[in-house]
Amino acid sequence: MQYIAVLGRQPEFGLAELESLLGTQAITPIGGGVANIAYDHTIPFARFGSVIKFAKVHQTIDTPSAHAVVSAFYKYIASEHPYEQGVKLKIGISDYSKTFSRHTLGQLGLTLKKELKKEGYSVRIVPNKSPILGSAQVIHNNLTAPHGIEFVMFKQAGALHYATSVYEQDIEAYTARDQARPMRDARVGMLPPKLAQTIINLATGKTTARQPAGHTVLDPFCGTGVILQEALLMGYDVYGTDLEPRMIDYSQQNLRWLTERNTHIPKNIRLQVGDASSYTWQAPLDFIVAETYLGRPLTGLLRQSDLVDLVQSVNTLHKKVLINIHSQISTNTRLCLAVPAWRTKKGFAHLPILDQLDKMGYNRIEFTHAKAKDLIYIRDNQFVGRELVVLQKN
Repeated sequence: MQYIAVLGRQPEFGLAELESLLGTQAITPIGGGVANIAYDHTIPFARFGSVIKFAKVHQTIDTPSAHAVVSAFYKYIASEHPYEQGVKLKIGISDYSKTFSRHTLGQLGLTLKKELKKEGYSVRIVPNKSPILGSAQVIHNNLTAPHGIEFVMFKQAGALHYATSVYEQDIEAYTARDQARPMRDARVGMLPPKLAQTIINLATGKTTARQPAGHTVLDPFCGTGVILQEALLMGYDVYGTDLEPRMIDYSQQNLRWLTERNTHIPKNIRLQVGDASSYTWQAPLDFIVAETYLGRPLTGLLRQSDLVDLVQSVNTLHKKVLINIHSQISTNTRLCLAVPAWRTKKGFAHLPILDQLDKMGYNRIEFTHAKAKDLIYIRDNQFVGRELVVLQKN
């Protein structure tokens, strides 16, 4: 089965996530924030945090002309959505190929609607505010539902192709999971649920993607429980520890809130107060997933001397944590840690411990389609980023 994946703000995260869950050979980046996927198994669309949209590929459009596009779309609808009395089709068009302007896409839609009405169809065309429909437009108009269609045009090897959307990230669901939780604390950082999903997926890989039940995700810096929450929704058992009793209380309340609203998810939840640098966890520990201590919040670039002191103190903690974890997990156990990377005038300052991982008994997992240096989650106005480090115990 052929799909395309539309990647998020930092495409490298989506590529690494796709590669982790589906395998290197299944992924072909084609530029423009889009990747082609060849995969014969069921894809767990809702697991992906850094992929905005999945669309099923249908065919090549012979010539990149308005007439050829309308003809291809019309043939698809006649074949896959035969006329039904009393049914209104909702149709949207997104052009990731940058072939057509917003105005031309509007004309394409009106021409398609006119041709379909000749055959008795009732049609609503979703208007384009830009060449690409927003997630809210796709969701609110039910374009991935049985009587909705979003045509997605893209280019590969110079040719124009089209696909139809099968999944769109539900932005309102993410907002609800993030902001409606009873306990939040900006002082300990606000890990976005989508990033939490990505961190989990980079740790778990494809071995449990289709059968997560019975496998345990440990977060030794659980905070308010965002990673635990997302792991539960994927079907994993969860185990969270934190140095602060207040954070364990927050996690308990948040996970109780989550399970009351999602009765189908696992109830195997363990929460304990513990220092990640010295705590002894209880087996099983199948995957280690965490946003670690990022250091104090910054409002600007640090002087070099201050940066050196900060990096050294945070590095010492991470070394102790990695040593402690290594002594308690089995060979080949995978970890994904979001660790701090500090913005500097020349790029980023990284934890020195990342250059000593092999001496500590870890192998850093490298991805074919995304370089490790690009897996730093940061926004333009931030001075501390989250560097995603994927490890495996030797």
